[in-house]
Amino acid sequence: MKNKTKNKIKDDEIITRAILEEVLDQKLEEKLEEKLEEKLEEKLNKKLANYPTKIQVEIMLEKWASKIEETARGYRDEIMTRMDQIVGVLAQMREDREFDKYDKRKTQEQLDNHEKRLSKLERQDN
Repeated sequence: MKNKTKNKIKDDEIITRAILEEVLDQKLEEKLEEKLEEKLEEKLNKKLANYPTKIQVEIMLEKWASKIEETARGYRDEIMTRMDQIVGVLAQMREDREFDKYDKRKTQEQLDNHEKRLSKLERQDN
């Protein structure tokens, strides 16, 4: 319809009320659409201002991941240190037990040796 209007204006060079209303309606409609789009965009931007963008979410997730990793590393180090202490205590206990077995065996051998000697001495006295 726009082309008809332009053609009519060029051909006749007389602007009738109908043509003028049609052109003004078109211009008015275009302006209203522009304004409506601007208003909608403004409202949408205002509403979206409270929500983070994808990039902001990714940055927050990276920060959280690094904090979690640091915390986990600290816990892991603490656990490994404690495990080393436990392993050290267990090794010492195992070593002590071996010494105790050795001492008990030597003491038992001495006791057996003393009993044999006492038996010999008792037989000699009789």
